[in-house]
Amino acid sequence: MTASELFGALARIAGLLFIVTSMMAMGMSLTMIQILQPLKNARLVALALLSNFVLVPGVSVNPWDIARSLIFLMLILLAIGLLFKSHSPESADHWQPVTNRISGLAILILLVVGLGLNISNILSLIGTGGIVALLPFIVGSLLILLPTAKRMGARSQAASPQPVPASD
Repeated sequence: MTASELFGALARIAGLLFIVTSMMAMGMSLTMIQILQPLKNARLVALALLSNFVLVPGVSVNPWDIARSLIFLMLILLAIGLLFKSHSPESADHWQPVTNRISGLAILILLVVGLGLNISNILSLIGTGGIVALLPFIVGSLLILLPTAKRMGARSQAASPQPVPASD
């Protein structure tokens, strides 16, 4: 096995570990109400879908490939985290920060290894104008996606249960 193959395998493992741990951690930190509440705003959901799949498509993909990935790698893991929390809240409260830390470490490994594996491609872009050509796409994507994400986050926070102040 070459170093490139070894680091490629490490990147794939780190990517899978990130998906598993981040979805489990999210499931252990949310309730079904917190997940479903933002989805009740049809306009916001339509805007999110429009901005992610129409205005900023990035690449052309098969919709079933995306759905299969979401169903098998994300929604099932999210559901497992939710079930774990509903049946054992104390254990979920203990394991959620642990899985969150593992998730953060996995994405860091993925980023570092991915950059390392692709450094020659990245360096070869210098002087070609490729990086400059990407800037309008990145800025445009952020201008389209950030307002939608902000609205969804504000809506989600408004739907979250607020602690009741203790009476003296």
